[in-house]
Amino acid sequence: MTEQEIIERAGKIWWWHQIRLTPNYVTPGMTDPLAMIAPSDAPGRVKGRRVLDIGCWDGGLAFELERRSAAEVVAMDTWDWGYDWKPGQEWRDKPRLGHKSLRAGFDLAREALDSKVYPLQMNIMDATPEAIGTFDVVFFCGVLYHLRHPLLALDRVRALCRDLLVVETHLGMPTGAGPVAAFYPGAELNNDPTNWWGPSMECVIAWLRSSGFKTVEFRGGSSRGVFHARVG
Repeated sequence: MTEQEIIERAGKIWWWHQIRLTPNYVTPGMTDPLAMIAPSDAPGRVKGRRVLDIGCWDGGLAFELERRSAAEVVAMDTWDWGYDWKPGQEWRDKPRLGHKSLRAGFDLAREALDSKVYPLQMNIMDATPEAIGTFDVVFFCGVLYHLRHPLLALDRVRALCRDLLVVETHLGMPTGAGPVAAFYPGAELNNDPTNWWGPSMECVIAWLRSSGFKTVEFRGGSSRGVFHARVG
C-alpha cells in the first residue's frame, strides 16, 4: 500500500489508539497506548520475550511491544471486535452499537506495519495454557473493571503468566479506604453499562495476591492505576 492508500483507509475507521502507520501519519485515536501505562517501565522489558496483550482494541500497545523487539506478541480481544460501528457514532454508544471498526483498525495497522502480531479473538474467561500457551509478560489494560467476575478473570490471567503482569484499571475508591470496591450496577460510570467495578488501590493489590501473584507493586495513578504483579 502507498501512504495515501493507508491514510484513505484509516480515515474510514474509528480509532482508539494513536498508532504511527507511516513516517508521516498517526491515526487520530483518543489515547497514546504508552501514556495509558506511563507509570510502567514494562514495555522496555519485552525484548526477546513472549507477550500477551489482553483487550488490545485496535492494537496500539501490541504493535509498540513488537517494535520493541518482543519475540512474539499475541493480541487478544473479543467484545470490541464483534459488533458493527458506523462513522459519526460516539464511542460511548458501544453497549448498543459496538466497534467492528476496531478489528478493521487492527487489520489495517497490521498490514501497514508489516506486523507479525498474532490476532486472537477469545474471551479471557476461555483462555487456558492448554489453548494458547503461557507468556513471559502479560498486559491487562482497561479491562478489569469491565468484568462482572474480576477475581475469576485474574485467576485465568495468572495461569497464563510466567513472570510479569501489568494491570491498568479504573480506581473508584480512594487510597486508604482499604481493600474495597464500588459496584456500578447500571451505567453510573461514564454512562457505560459495561463498567462494573471501581476498586481501591488496596483492593486491586489484594485481588492480585489472592490470584497467586507473589509480589504486587502499585506503580502510580489516581483515578486510574497501574500495577506490576510478579509470579515469583
